Amino acid sequence: MGLSAMGIGGLLTSRGWALQITPTSSPSSNDALYSAFLDPDRQFSIRPFWFWNGALEVGELRRQMKQMIDHGVYGAYAHNRDGLETPYLSETWWKVVGEALDAAQELGFSLCMVNEFEWPSGEARDYWLPGPQKSRVVQANPAFHMKRLRQVETTLRGPQTAHLTLAQNTAHIVIAKSFGPGQLDAATLKVIEIKTDAKELTWEVPEGDWIVFSYVLEDTIGPDHGSVDIMSREAVAEYIKIYYEEFYKRHGKHFGKALPVTFADHEGTYGGRLPWTPRLFESFKAKVGYELVPLLPALTYDIGLQTEKVRCDLLDTVSELYSSNFWQQITDWCEQHKLEHTGHVWEESLFFGPAYQGDFFRILRSMTNPGCDTLDEWGRQSIWLKENASVADFERKRVVCENQGVQGEGSYLSPERMRRVSNGLAAWNVSEFIPHAFDYDLAKTNYPPDWFRSEPYLRWFKSYADQMRRVSFMNRNSHELAEIVLLYPQVSVWGQSSTSFKSDKFSYILHDANWSTDARETNDRYAELKLLLSRERLAYQVADDEYLVKGKIDGASLTIADSHFKVIVLPPMSTIRRSTAQQIARFIDAGGIVFALGYLPYISVESGRNDPALLDLWKSRFDTLSGGLQPKPQTSGRAYVVDGSETDLLDFLKHHVRPDALIVDGPVESLFTLRKKKDGSEFFWLVNDSPMPRVNLLKLPAHGRPERWDAETGLRVPLFYESTPDGTIIRLKLDAWDAAYIVFDLAGASQTLRLETTNLDDFHIVKEDSSGVTVRVTSLLPATGGRLALTKDEKRYHGSLPSPSTAFQAIEGSWEVTVGAPVIEAPYALSVEDPNNLGSDAAWYAKTRVELDWRELWLSPMRYSLQSWNVIGPFPNPDDLALDQSYPPEHEIDFDKSYIGDHGVRLKWLQAHAERYSVEQVSGFGEIGLIKLTGGPNGNDSYIVDYAAPLGISPLDGTFYAQTFVYLPQTTKCRLLLATGSPRAVFVNGHQVYSRWLRPLYNSLDDAFAAKVDVDLKEGWNSILVKLLHNPANEVGGRFFCRVETEEGRVIPGQRCSTRTYQPESKWLSESYLWLRFEVPPLVSALNLPPFKQSYQAYIDGKSAEATQKIPLSAEAKQVTLRIDSREILDVPFTFTTVASEIPLGSWMRPGLRNFSGEMTYEKNVQISADLLKEGLLLDCGEVGVVAEAWLNGEYLGSRSWAPFVFNLSRRARAGVNQFKVKVANTEGNARAVGASRRHLDNIDISGWHGPARLVPFADRELHLTS
Repeated sequence: MGLSAMGIGGLLTSRGWALQITPTSSPSSNDALYSAFLDPDRQFSIRPFWFWNGALEVGELRRQMKQMIDHGVYGAYAHNRDGLETPYLSETWWKVVGEALDAAQELGFSLCMVNEFEWPSGEARDYWLPGPQKSRVVQANPAFHMKRLRQVETTLRGPQTAHLTLAQNTAHIVIAKSFGPGQLDAATLKVIEIKTDAKELTWEVPEGDWIVFSYVLEDTIGPDHGSVDIMSREAVAEYIKIYYEEFYKRHGKHFGKALPVTFADHEGTYGGRLPWTPRLFESFKAKVGYELVPLLPALTYDIGLQTEKVRCDLLDTVSELYSSNFWQQITDWCEQHKLEHTGHVWEESLFFGPAYQGDFFRILRSMTNPGCDTLDEWGRQSIWLKENASVADFERKRVVCENQGVQGEGSYLSPERMRRVSNGLAAWNVSEFIPHAFDYDLAKTNYPPDWFRSEPYLRWFKSYADQMRRVSFMNRNSHELAEIVLLYPQVSVWGQSSTSFKSDKFSYILHDANWSTDARETNDRYAELKLLLSRERLAYQVADDEYLVKGKIDGASLTIADSHFKVIVLPPMSTIRRSTAQQIARFIDAGGIVFALGYLPYISVESGRNDPALLDLWKSRFDTLSGGLQPKPQTSGRAYVVDGSETDLLDFLKHHVRPDALIVDGPVESLFTLRKKKDGSEFFWLVNDSPMPRVNLLKLPAHGRPERWDAETGLRVPLFYESTPDGTIIRLKLDAWDAAYIVFDLAGASQTLRLETTNLDDFHIVKEDSSGVTVRVTSLLPATGGRLALTKDEKRYHGSLPSPSTAFQAIEGSWEVTVGAPVIEAPYALSVEDPNNLGSDAAWYAKTRVELDWRELWLSPMRYSLQSWNVIGPFPNPDDLALDQSYPPEHEIDFDKSYIGDHGVRLKWLQAHAERYSVEQVSGFGEIGLIKLTGGPNGNDSYIVDYAAPLGISPLDGTFYAQTFVYLPQTTKCRLLLATGSPRAVFVNGHQVYSRWLRPLYNSLDDAFAAKVDVDLKEGWNSILVKLLHNPANEVGGRFFCRVETEEGRVIPGQRCSTRTYQPESKWLSESYLWLRFEVPPLVSALNLPPFKQSYQAYIDGKSAEATQKIPLSAEAKQVTLRIDSREILDVPFTFTTVASEIPLGSWMRPGLRNFSGEMTYEKNVQISADLLKEGLLLDCGEVGVVAEAWLNGEYLGSRSWAPFVFNLSRRARAGVNQFKVKVANTEGNARAVGASRRHLDNIDISGWHGPARLVPFADRELHLTS
């Protein structure tokens, strides 16, 4: 997007342009704050997750820390992740960590630690332990394993004598009479006492329909593989001993210094379904005064009036155990040892509360600073971040955010994309940013893309880092100003939480249809209400019951910490605490305003349904408002039930609360606001969450002299403003995805001139006297001339600028372009097989893709994977320990035999062929009935074997085998590569050569994440058998990747793979060819071939060329076609030698360059006329993907990491010839788009310098307005 769409606006403070701007120089009450804002302390730096995913070496760790510092990153959270080769918590690991902390101390780098390998926390997870149990905590004491009470139901009709077989470890039995589907007679609930280890129950069933509930105590794991009972104080103490105390013993000198913070990346859970911990029942009775066991069926059934009470009481108990014993215990230990402790849990739905964590707010309060995480571009919405922000504000802490994980995974990540989401996060009061993530080992990137070292724009990363350091500084140690408090409806969903006790499945919990209508309405309308409040710029905080009840009522205001609220908003709720309802009533009686959306709750946590106390509290205080009706004349001391929509509620709220930014003129949508106070100054963070620029007149509820502070550069510039009795109107221009701080000098002079009309981009008043008004104008020059009119009282002041003599000068023609690397890789070729040697006579070298079926061929060793397999299963997998069991395929490979598998099912061998084509329907109007072939031996993901597909089993459960035969022409010492997410074993020619129980959280099916096993393969056919374990409680997909290579890492010539052995045929050695075609990109002088063993033919644009290893190419060459022997190994990319060339501007998404990730330099001499230099002059680069920096006549102009890509040439350009130089870089997304990620290329919309480039004049001068 160029200047024609964007004007100047935010360019006033951009890098390069800002060199010409005179910043605010008037003395200000904000000068001390601004001085700190300009260069904040390193503690405010972004601290990315730094994935330790390789072989840790202190020299490399130091080098990467130094590299981060050089790019404005002064801290990181070391996060041990999949791919780590230095065993976690081993002596070697502890030694490297100590050396890294020593280096960090020396460098002034904050090396924070994520307190677990992978996640969730509390495990002391050690993937190098044998067997399925990878927790050192459970290894130390198996009693610390997470357990659940599995509910087993038996329906009986009486009268009869029932003999029931009991499962092993049955802990409790409760009976109840059924009232119909989902309902029980509470009066009949009764515990049946059983003896320990009882195997059978005999019961005389009374008349009617009855249900026997058996509760079986058994080990379980959480949704993200957590296995420790973290409601147990003793279990968590063991974790602290293993991790924290050992850390302190070894490296305690760094606590609070080089190591200031630990982080719990904790999408874990308090327990299984139903939750259990040794002290659960005694804690429950001590807390609420009655026994839980007889009422356990109320967790999944409706037992009448007390149903919601029982659920809420249990979740209150679980919450206390979980937050106190896990979160608070770790925080207490950390703070006693000079560490901060933060982290995050599940934020994205109210349903996660009863399902996984209980009391969300209690957890947030138990951290040193409350944390959260946001994936992709979620941060552009406030829905699930306001809770964290509110707790931070009430507790005078900061919000820590793991931000933007997997953003750009299916396309690319650019600084502009980083910034646009982080700007939104800043509007939700985030004040410590943890980008997800920087990778230690780029070959084993976890959850790509990598944010840092892999990116061609690395040199420009500091723009983002500097901006977020200033944002963190402003948001930290400051207080949000809000007049609305929204009640967090936690206990209402608790009361409707039967869904969360019925299944461990994550998908089941998140499926709305499984929840009651009440729960869905609370969850959905609460989220929508938050979204609309933010969209309408109505500042609000979220308070739970504890904050609301402990708040101080002072007149018509509710004070929580430093916040003073005049309105309480209740989302739709069916259940509430009496204490909360009583506080709301007191607030109303004191003159406060309350709005309830939809309906009021009449179920209390204390008494259950139809609580008369609630009826009494509500009936005399609430009126009903319907959509379109205005509130009654009373402006205080009333409460209303709004039975309309969320929009109706917002309309009513606007009668009582002013928005943070009232839009007087200009676009209304996509403007986020945050209003805060810091060090006595009031400021606003205003975010344009849109790809389009905007100009607004905004009325802000603050007084004084406003300034614009730029978070990227640190510059401050004056604004046009008009002081009014109820605020200040400012004129603000924001570029696409732009944001700015508006900071008020509270002692600044008022200004009463009003804007009447203008077509100028930016201006501010310099002075006003008897002769008129002087303004400073910075603007493009409209074709009709510039105009500005201001009014004051009865006077009208106006002035104008002349039309430009030249609107702009297009920079046309070619530029001399140099690629920033000696070669460009070609990871793909177009190919056609020629088994019968027909191609030469048929002139295939001249055939187009229309005339011949040219298909993409990936030039990678992974395409030589073993694609044809025999598969069988499932055999049993008792306790996930079947690697220690032996089943028939390990002893014989007989495809004619069948076997008895798991659950008595008869099993036969089937086949899985990754190399086969598949048929897909072509979608689209006019294409009904058309099909296309996909896949094949060289398909995008044909190197991956899907063994689940022929078995037709979902979810996979048990032990499975995949077997293939590999032919080698001679005996060879080999390396077998196997990538799978399942515990696995490998047998070669009947002998086990490898076994490892590993089910990682992240796994990529490629060479980087593959296990590498040394094997000896004999001449002829070899049997390879892979054994794979599956457990539906810990699901992974039924796919793997496997290949063999030489000890030196090369593909083995003559290798064959088949599901059956056969005699080698002579055709293997007969004349067979493969045709390859390469589209020639611009900027190259030769195509470089790998060394071939056989002769080959070469053609350039259909004409024969000399077959050399380096084929010279002219500037006009478009295609190189090769005919090679089909036995040649094509396991490395070909390359093009680069050369400086003259080419026009345009996308790099062209043949030969689509996979190019890097930078190019553009140079050109441009004639500039003297007329164009009468005013200021800009270089408008148009569209750039994704960063650019520029020079003019050898002088550096600056860099741009996001649009608009514009540079100020004023006082640098000269009449005559000027030398321009522009360097452009794209992203790693292009290079990453190979193999299974090939389709990502279709999602890359910008790469390189698209243009057009223009020289654009602009005015930068004073203008005198007269009346």
